[in-house]
Amino acid sequence: MGLMYIMPVSEKEIDRIEINETKDGKSITLKSYGLPLIFWGYLAGILVVLFAMGLAIKGPMLKMLQMDDPINHALAWIVFATILAIPLTLLGFLFYEKLITKVGTKLTVTHRLFWIPVYKKCFELKKNDSLYVEHFLDSPNMAKLEGKQELRAFQNQGYYNLHAELSSNKFILIDRHSRRADLNKLSEILSRY
Repeated sequence: MGLMYIMPVSEKEIDRIEINETKDGKSITLKSYGLPLIFWGYLAGILVVLFAMGLAIKGPMLKMLQMDDPINHALAWIVFATILAIPLTLLGFLFYEKLITKVGTKLTVTHRLFWIPVYKKCFELKKNDSLYVEHFLDSPNMAKLEGKQELRAFQNQGYYNLHAELSSNKFILIDRHSRRADLNKLSEILSRY
């Protein structure tokens, strides 16, 4: 999700970074930014379409619910549940937040939905600064293999992953981004705490 939910890369972004004193030392918590405002426009468009669809199928759905056939009842309730689930899922994307908290060698990644923590994982790092940025290219770069100048815009550049080495010598993915410099800054900020 790091390609869409950007993490802060400077300690000057005080609305997205919290620095606290704990018994183990200073802790830092980084909060991801939300999706750009254009996604609210997309949501509004989708809601208008769903509302129109709901008006169009209201009559047939009510008839299906009045029938004695259990299959028609099930289909009507499935359609109703789907029309309700789509906006709730899309709102979930708009109210998703990722938090990265670090104190010494302890790293905690928390995923929140509507400000409620839904998944939290704690890791023990090998060293305080055992964070590594790595380039990731997931498919062959066919446009680059062709070598034509007019295909330059279609070249797959891939993205970068921020990995942490754990005390068990395993590597985990912390975040990903299309810019290496931003992940390097994120790594530097986390390494200081």
